[in-house]
Amino acid sequence: MQVAGYIGYDLDPAAPPDVDHILLTRPMSVAAAVVRLLRCRGTWADDRQALDASAGFCAAPWTEAVIRIDGNVLPCCRNHYVYGSIERATLPEIWVSPAARSFRASVARGAFPNDACTQCYRKGKATTLASAFDSLLGQLWERYARASDAAGIALDGEMCERMAEFHAHVRSNVRGPAALSACRRALERTRLLETSLTIVEARFAVHKIGVIAQACLDFHSASPEPAIVATTRQANLVAICNARCVHCIGLYTGEIVRGEETGGRRIKRMNDTQSARALERADDMTSFFMNGSEFLLHPQWRAMTATLAATGVRLSVSTNGMLLDQRATAVLMQSGGPFEINFSFDGATKATVESIRVNVSYDRLVQNVRHFLQQLAAHRLNVPVCISMVLMRTNVAECAALVALVHDLRPDTRVDVHVSFELLETSPVEAYNRFFEQEWIDIAHPTARASLEAAAAEARRLHVRALYSGEDLADALARRAAAIAG
Repeated sequence: MQVAGYIGYDLDPAAPPDVDHILLTRPMSVAAAVVRLLRCRGTWADDRQALDASAGFCAAPWTEAVIRIDGNVLPCCRNHYVYGSIERATLPEIWVSPAARSFRASVARGAFPNDACTQCYRKGKATTLASAFDSLLGQLWERYARASDAAGIALDGEMCERMAEFHAHVRSNVRGPAALSACRRALERTRLLETSLTIVEARFAVHKIGVIAQACLDFHSASPEPAIVATTRQANLVAICNARCVHCIGLYTGEIVRGEETGGRRIKRMNDTQSARALERADDMTSFFMNGSEFLLHPQWRAMTATLAATGVRLSVSTNGMLLDQRATAVLMQSGGPFEINFSFDGATKATVESIRVNVSYDRLVQNVRHFLQQLAAHRLNVPVCISMVLMRTNVAECAALVALVHDLRPDTRVDVHVSFELLETSPVEAYNRFFEQEWIDIAHPTARASLEAAAAEARRLHVRALYSGEDLADALARRAAAIAG
């Protein structure tokens, strides 16, 4: 393999097939360049996989949109391709813009629109219908069932049958005539049932199931102009943060302190006009995630939670836990809408957590998470909860301890809480790259693998679900073992 260094930071899609080009942020040795190249591609284990994308290898162009704080609309959080800007057009207009149509056409025929897609696919991060809708469909169905049961109304038998068929196809991620038929049958029944339901909560749930069925139908049919506008939506409402995590890229750019730099100015939060545009066609939304920084820092987060809940949209929250006190927890519990939440720990001990997540109090974090989980059990809410840890050399020894901590925090086995071990993100930011090179570690490293194996054993013993970069941890370890043996 040959390596050529250039100024910048990306893989060169125009490189000849026998040359792997990498754009470097500074001069470095060929050996260091090879290391960077492999890391840019994904994990070391994934690097040996052949790159052979099938048509429609990613569902994101038909289901997702990310609205940046500067107004730009992107296909997903891992790609900076711009569909358009909500400063100059509405979201529905941007959704069917020439740029958006072109991006979808490339994915539909199995071609990578740009290098971000190539790298994402190599890492196994491409959006699937299962990753987008599996848990949400379960939540919506439970909401329909609970509302019907409370009113003493039997579930619609044909809806039960069609929902089971449709959900099975969503989970399988298999495309074809059977999947198309399942989408159409589910959509037809939801529309019919929706007109006859008098219970508001049940009608909301059935309507949103229909929205998902239409979005899946758009994907399976490779529609250039999907009827549903960005049903899973992310908005970068806030750039600043109350924590100073050592692995946060925004710490190195200054964004989490001074705001995101755009157009020669710093923006700390999205303005009200843009925020409203980010929520356009709310009826099409099934899931909304505040990406970027701390959602609870937004002055209107309570009002936004109520708005999303009123339209049956699932709110996805990622938090450092400092602001999710008892009053904030009560707001979420009483909102009446579906939601899911991620608590960032990045360690299992006070010393590690507070050294990585600067400004975070370990004791307060544990207290707030324990109270939150207790309230979920008390309200009998089906809310997916993730306790996450970004793997670094600094914290990798605490994988099993984090699983044990989650077991201790969980008040009831019926509370849906799991552990997720994630990898450090790559970035073109020079200062961050030095940190990245010092701290990067993944499942291919013997130390990480031993720690993750201990975590998997602890997860089995304590009946705690554990993931590695979106994959079941035990499966990821087995795949790595097979790669070594092969």
